[in-house]
Formats: sequence, C-alpha cells, structure tokens
Amino acid sequence: MSELASAITHWALLIGINFYGRPEISLRGCVRDVEHIEQYLRISLPCVEIQTLTATAPSDPNSSRPAEGPDSWPTRENVICGLRKITTAAKSGDFVYIHYSGHGCKIEGDLALALFDEKQEFYPFRGQHLAHQLKKMVDEGLSVTLVLDCCFSGSVVRSGDPPDAVAVRYIDHDSAVDAAYPVVLGTTGSRQVRSSVLRDAHVKPSWLVEPSGYTILAACGPHERAMELRSANGEIHGALSYFLMQALRLTSETEIPHEDLYHYLRIRFLVSWPQQNPMCYGNKDLTFFGMPRLGPGITFIPVFMMQGNSSVYLAAGSAHGVCKDDEYDVFPWLSEASSGNLAPVRVKVDAVRGLTSDLVGIDAAPIANQVETPSKARLCTRRAPRKVLVGIQGVDNELQWIAAAEQRNLSYLFAQSTQGQDCDFSVTCNELSEYEIIDEWGQKISSLPPIPASQEGALDYVLGLLEHLAAFRNMKEIRNRDAGTQLDGYTIQLCEIVGKTEKVFDKDEVDVGDKARVRLRVTNTSKEKKPIYLHIYNLGPSWQIDNLFDASGGGLCVVLSANDDVKHEGEDQFELEMSVPQSFIDRGDDQCEDILKVFITSQLTSFACLTLPKIAVSNKDAKEPIRGDYDQLSRARSDLAAFLRSDRRDIQDEKWATRNFTIHTKRSPTSVAGPADGML
Repeated sequence: MSELASAITHWALLIGINFYGRPEISLRGCVRDVEHIEQYLRISLPCVEIQTLTATAPSDPNSSRPAEGPDSWPTRENVICGLRKITTAAKSGDFVYIHYSGHGCKIEGDLALALFDEKQEFYPFRGQHLAHQLKKMVDEGLSVTLVLDCCFSGSVVRSGDPPDAVAVRYIDHDSAVDAAYPVVLGTTGSRQVRSSVLRDAHVKPSWLVEPSGYTILAACGPHERAMELRSANGEIHGALSYFLMQALRLTSETEIPHEDLYHYLRIRFLVSWPQQNPMCYGNKDLTFFGMPRLGPGITFIPVFMMQGNSSVYLAAGSAHGVCKDDEYDVFPWLSEASSGNLAPVRVKVDAVRGLTSDLVGIDAAPIANQVETPSKARLCTRRAPRKVLVGIQGVDNELQWIAAAEQRNLSYLFAQSTQGQDCDFSVTCNELSEYEIIDEWGQKISSLPPIPASQEGALDYVLGLLEHLAAFRNMKEIRNRDAGTQLDGYTIQLCEIVGKTEKVFDKDEVDVGDKARVRLRVTNTSKEKKPIYLHIYNLGPSWQIDNLFDASGGGLCVVLSANDDVKHEGEDQFELEMSVPQSFIDRGDDQCEDILKVFITSQLTSFACLTLPKIAVSNKDAKEPIRGDYDQLSRARSDLAAFLRSDRRDIQDEKWATRNFTIHTKRSPTSVAGPADGML
C-alpha cells in the first residue's frame, strides 16, 4: 500500500447521470447533485479520495456521447472499476460513501440502477450485483454509506405528478437489454418467500447483504417514483440529494447516527415534498463518514407542522397506544435532549387519530410559536386506559414500594397491597430473601431472574422489570376499536410447512414442535388498488419486542401493492423457524411462547416506540438496575417513519388493523439443543 493510500481514511464514488442518449429520457439535476456532494466532502474531510463519474448532455443535440471523456462516464465498467479500486486500496476501519443520482428501473421485483451505455442507452446494474460489491467492502472491514437517489422499485407508479416536479427518475426496463447483458451473479431466490430463524429475524429485501457494515438511504419507498425538484434559487436537484445536503450542512460539526439523519430527512420530505417516502436499510447506528454509535441511542417521536397550518402534530396515534392527555417534552431536533441543558416545551395530546395526534400546551393553549419543524418529543406521562395492577406481598417497607412505583410516570403499573384483589403481577420475597415476580395465576415467572433483597438498587431493578412487563402486555393488547379507522382489504394466513405441503391453521393460537417451520402469508386485496404497509413484531419469550424487518437491516416494514395485473405484487410470505431458547433448556423448560403481532396500515408508520429489549434470564447477567436502559426505550423509542402523504387532518387516511398469532413451541424428548438465547 502506498504512503498516500495509507493516509486516506475516507473514500467516495459519486455517480450522476443526466444524459441517457435521448432527450426524452434524460434528466437535469443528477450531475449537479453529485457536484454539490463532492464540494461538501472536499471541504469537510481532510483525507478523502473521491472518484466522480458523470454524464452531462452534450452541446451537440445529435451526439450520443456525454460531454465528459469516456474515462469519466458512469458505465458498468467504470462503476465496477471504481468499486473494486476502493475495496482493494481501503484498509479495515475506513469509511466509504457511494452516491447514485439517476434513473432506476425494476427487474423481477428488485432494483436496478440505469447506468449509461452508449450502445443500449442504459445498462441495468442489478441490486444483486450492487450487494455483491457491498459485501466485499463489508468483509474487508469498511463502513459503507450508500445513497440511491432514483426510483427504488420502479414500474408501479402513481397517477399524476406534483406541480413542482421537473422529472421522474424512473425508466422502463426493456427485456432486450437483458439479452445483451446476461446476468453474471445469481439472484437470491423468490422475493415472495423470505426465510428466517425467528430469533434472528433475517427478513429484508432479498438483494441486501448482512447489515452490520453498511447503511442505505433510498429516495423513495417501493411503488413510488423519485422526483426531481426545482429549488428556491431555480436549480434542479433530486429530492433526496437536495434534502440530504441541507441536513449535512446543518450537522457538519456533529457526528449523528444514520438513524437520526434519516429521521431528519423524513420530516423534511413530509413537510416540503410529501409525495416521496425515503427509506433506510442496514445498520442505522453507523454515522455519516464517522464512528458508529456505541450502545442504544435515545430516539424520539417526531413533532412537526405542515406548511400553511398552525397545528402541531405528533407522529403517533391510537395504533401506537397514544391516549388523550398524554404529556410530552418537546425539543429541537438537533438538540441534545439528554444533556439537561435545554428547557423543553411541555405539551399534551389534545386529539388522537389512527396514526397521528394533535398537541397543545398543558393549559390547552396553542404552541405553534414555541415549536419548530422538525422537533422531537419524549414521553413524560402516559394516561393509559388501563394500568397493570401489581401486588406487593410479604415484602418489607410496603409503602416505600408503592410510593416508588407511583413516581414512575412512564409505567402502566399501579402498586398496592393485594388483600382481596386479583393482580396482573405480584412481587414476593422467597425463603432465600430474593424478590420474585408472580403471574396472574400465582405461578413464579421462571424467565425472570430472582433479585436478592440485599442487592444495591434491588427495589429500583424490580420496578424496572415490572414496568417492562407492563409495557409488553400493553403492546400485546393493542387493538383497533374504532370503526372509523379500521382497515380492511387484506388477508393473513399462518401455515406450518410439513415437507413440501402446507398445513393452514384455522385459529390464532397454535402448538408446534421445536424446529418447526411456519409461514406467514399476507395479501393486499384492496378494492381501491392502494398499497398497504405490513409490520411484523415478535413478542418473544424473553420479554423482548422486536421488529422482524428493521432488526436485520431490512427497513421498517414491507409495502404490498394492490394485487391486480402485476404478478404476485400484492402478496408476500415469510418463513420462520420456531425454536425453544437454549436459556430455557438450560433451566429445564422444554417449551416457550412467541406472539407474532401484525400491524397493517394505510400509510407508512413505525411502531418502534413499542419495542423492548430482552430481559436477562439470570441474576448474574443483571448487574445494573434495568431502569436506565428501559427508560431510554420507553421514552417513545420511535423514529420519523410515522408520516402520511396527505393532510394529517383527514382521519380516513389513517386506517390500521392488527392481529396476534400466539405460537407455543415445545421440544420433543429427542430434540436437539436450541439456539443460544431467545427466539429473536
């Protein structure tokens, strides 16, 4: 490795394609996109190696060649050469940024980038090929950020363009191009069947590699078109590139995780360009050309105002468990809310819809002049319709326990003496002077660790466990009881795969054996031919709540288009293998329970505010009170995906439905050992 290469820590490949050989398919803002990104990188980073490949329209209208020289054209050969050069020259720990601005197309359900090709107008650089190159970089220890400012799915498009749109970054795919350029790398199989061991939740777009070393920011969701827009100064840009540059300039002195960067982009799109929903895949803890975030971050529910509207909105509604009069602290989006140096604006929920809510001041006064867009909200007090009743049995200082429980405004629990009352959970002290938690049937919950009463912080730790259990139960019991927001137009089936056949379950609570394979099939049957958004969460035996898609870098949800004349576009299937956790086996339990909670919504949203981590199954793993980590999650662990493309005041656009599938998994006497820990 040369001395120059060893000094470089950041690498960039920038691809911008305005010219595709014919004026009618050419674009106008792509080259400008990457030029602005290049300027930003050169100013911001001292040790960066940048290769820029562009295709600008020639001055001669009859020419079929871009204005640049052939070595700078964004062809297949030049792009692959640029990717290989980075992979070869970069060293482990370096950072890579790849930006593509141009047309996208769709082949067999997956993305393809439309690279310039002098003979065929464009070359479809398939998502699988791109993933192959990404994997090589990740395997070399590189941290990769990939920005795709193009149509992400392509062929399914909405009617009508927004008045400010200059061009659509989508191009029809011609099968003749495939004949000219046969596939080199194989695909990963049918996109309709996604396979997973449930505890690992490997459910993601089929062309993506493992997410640990990369993040992908895409300009729009499946079945949407990416647009070019005209900015206030008259320049034409891709919408994602434009808002990304705004965000980077605002955060140039701060290393923010990709998750926060994505959230910021989402709110900007929502307010200024709502016809697109940008997506984020991969490892969201990585930062833009910086070190990854260590440990779980504190994330918030977004707060925003629509243009020309003085109302202030919370991007969560009844589907997320929001209740009228819930109280939140609101901070500017780029502030460090956890530092305690900034006084928040205290607000409360005034009205709740399906996926969003209205916010007002505590005294019901308007707050528009106190809140900027975007802002972020942290839950302070939950007005749950039903608190989980926790009993205190045979412990010292009973009044101290009750007072400590009442101070936890985030919890759903209400602690009191259990004399003559039924409780959801109870705390007892056993003969070894250990605190144990008892369920509603009077049985010790074996998956929870006993806590020595003499352990420092024991009371706080046990209350944290109870708060965790209460939040778990609340998630389990979420139902849509409002006919006005009830979503229909879909079907869900749960099956067990036996050999080459399927056994369709006719009920929502089922028993399966260890290592059983089950398949969840969801179909969009909407008569309005509108897409639906599918979210699948696992409520696991270690009291964790995980998003099956997001946990593995596959994004927040799966979008299902209407099942019309497009082959199987409206259906998706997910295979899961059920296993009893090894930690259960080690303590003599041969069975466990998982709940697959399915949300289906009419608009893109996130239920991340409801996720929970695993609870340590042994006291030796529980050295610190759970309160600290749990508070970070329970304080509205959400992201900026709860957005609608239309006016937030229209309740008809905020429909949702949910369904629980309870799966009891039991080992046979001859079963082999299960996975290391947990179902997810």
